[in-house]
Amino acid sequence: MSLPESSYGVTSGLMEGYRQYLIHSRKVTQFTVRMYVNIVRRFHNHVGKPYVAINQEDIQGYVNFLRDSEQRTVNSAIRHLAAIRKFYDYLSLRGEIANNPCDGVRLKAWPR
Repeated sequence: MSLPESSYGVTSGLMEGYRQYLIHSRKVTQFTVRMYVNIVRRFHNHVGKPYVAINQEDIQGYVNFLRDSEQRTVNSAIRHLAAIRKFYDYLSLRGEIANNPCDGVRLKAWPR
């Protein structure tokens, strides 16, 4: 299932670049590539800010949302964080951001 393109700068062209980056930077399955792209779209639609304006607090808030509101497992949250981190690594390589806002984000007090 693919989410609609958001108005926060996460265009289909940008996501296609990210998709290609994932395919060429590491050996991942097509399923993982689709999942990561959908996670990044979902994250940006949830936060509601342009992707270049996202900060560590936004990402930590999303991780907390996954834990508290969606009651995701810690493994699911790790996947979400990995997808978002790789997206910002991609933006860094493109020169669009200086620092990855995922740096320092932690999975705190996850229920078992």
